[in-house]
Amino acid sequence: MNEEKIISKSAKILNRGMITILTTIDANNVPNTRALLKAKNEGINKVWFTTNTSSRKVKEIRNNSDACIYAYTHIPFRGVTLQGNIRIVEDMEIKKRFWKNSMKTYYKLGVNDPDYTLLCFETNNVTYYVNQFSKTIKIG
Repeated sequence: MNEEKIISKSAKILNRGMITILTTIDANNVPNTRALLKAKNEGINKVWFTTNTSSRKVKEIRNNSDACIYAYTHIPFRGVTLQGNIRIVEDMEIKKRFWKNSMKTYYKLGVNDPDYTLLCFETNNVTYYVNQFSKTIKIG
């Protein structure tokens, strides 16, 4: 399978679901994994998340931007691992683009709530899995 097809199939997996698995690294270099609602993805190159500024993951990202995302489909089983870096987006114009009024449930003060954080994950490597086949490619 060529690289273009792997990227295309990986993007389809990522596009399919709202929930992805995000792993960050804590201060002791121990991985922490959790399921997270995805705000948007741009193919496999960028994945956006909203979260609470007060969360453990934001503290971890401030100390270490290395991260990993995993997404999969059940039937048929296919998976994709994205390795890269995640950053906290401070730009209010970008944060406003991702804001939805339904998010007031979590961020009472709206888009200006100090506990509203936007994260942007950028991919360096992608690994695509199907059956017993897997292949990793470098992005960019």
